[in-house]
Amino acid sequence: MNITSGGAISVDSEAFRGIGERLETLSWELVRALDIVRRTQHVLESVSEPSLRIRLAELASREHRLEVHAGDAGKAATGTLLMADVFELVELRAQQEALGVGESAEEKVLQDRIDALIASYPDVEMRADQLVAAWEGGRFEGLTDQSWDDALAAVGVLGAVVSPAFYIFLTPWLTSRPVGSTMGFLRDLALKSDRGLLPAGTRLQGDPPPVNVSMVRSEPVAPAAGLKDMMTRVPYESTGQVAVEKYTMKDGSTRFVAYIDGTREMKPGTKEPWDSVSDWEMYMERRDAASHEATLQAIAAAGARPGDKVDLVGYSQGAMIASHVAMDSPYKVGTVIVAGDPVDPALAPDQTLIRLENGADPVNGLALGGAAGGTGSPDSFTIERDGTRESPIDPHLYGPYVETASQADASQDPRMRALRERYFAELGEAVSVEQMEFSAERP
Repeated sequence: MNITSGGAISVDSEAFRGIGERLETLSWELVRALDIVRRTQHVLESVSEPSLRIRLAELASREHRLEVHAGDAGKAATGTLLMADVFELVELRAQQEALGVGESAEEKVLQDRIDALIASYPDVEMRADQLVAAWEGGRFEGLTDQSWDDALAAVGVLGAVVSPAFYIFLTPWLTSRPVGSTMGFLRDLALKSDRGLLPAGTRLQGDPPPVNVSMVRSEPVAPAAGLKDMMTRVPYESTGQVAVEKYTMKDGSTRFVAYIDGTREMKPGTKEPWDSVSDWEMYMERRDAASHEATLQAIAAAGARPGDKVDLVGYSQGAMIASHVAMDSPYKVGTVIVAGDPVDPALAPDQTLIRLENGADPVNGLALGGAAGGTGSPDSFTIERDGTRESPIDPHLYGPYVETASQADASQDPRMRALRERYFAELGEAVSVEQMEFSAERP
């Protein structure tokens, strides 16, 4: 499992710059200590007292060590500060790409800072380009390298030997790489359509589709206590497709957490809103879909009013819905937790995005690896896990994502610690939590 800041960036550039500045301070302090030792040596060399002069050899050894450490700290500080600038440049360019090139004050500030970073050191721009290029080269790693292709090739060869008459027409296909080629086609389709990244200001178009939403269950529950706890509250294989929790806090205020399930029906023409039609409408056409409209209705039916704080947890299609609701809804969306999300939203600096990604997940691959510089607040991060694959779709299944969340909960990564101490501790202060489950269908 790997926890990063998202995209090509593995660290918070400002935190990284802070480390560089502390290393720089350490280097200066070592240089000062080195100067003190050298002055002490000079004084002792002029003293005739043998008991004092005998320390000169020891001081010479200290001088050498200080000189080496000061030089190492200085080089480390320079390299760290340079990489902080590189990381920041990648982040700023990602923000600029999300906003679009224009003449707004925000875009001008971004460009001024980009120009300053490029001018600060000759290698900054080149290193930023190399960092993004390396990320782009590996963002689909494992997607087309499918173990099933090896198994199919073995079946083809064996079948051709055992029963040539039966397998003669299938052998060319079985001895090729059909699964990897299919995954490659999906990758190329995502790249060509360029729908995986949602630029700032993205809104689903069209009128809200008709959909009927009803509450099927309501009961008190304990506050959510971790990522696994939240993932298990997604109504996977339940009656409803959306669960909404109403948190009543000590001061009487309320806040909400909505849990949204993934695609339930691939065949079009049924009453199921969580189908391939909604997938296509939201991903390819960026049009309002029945499942998106049903989610908004469920949140409102749970008691949320415009301006209320609503956090979102989504799996698969539910993750895509959560991304769109976070970018465009009447609610104050603070924290968004998505698993297997086919899109990457451009969230505001006061919104925290937690992405769960399983290696070689073909649905998550539609997000194109996310934005090179990440998105959302500095507290946002991405959790990536490599797992075993018994079939090409295995990495996208609900169970493996619950396991990814469980492993993340056990992590001592500072970003996970901050999430526990900041977010889940805050939810834990609720005096009561009511969970409501909603079912939706097309009329």
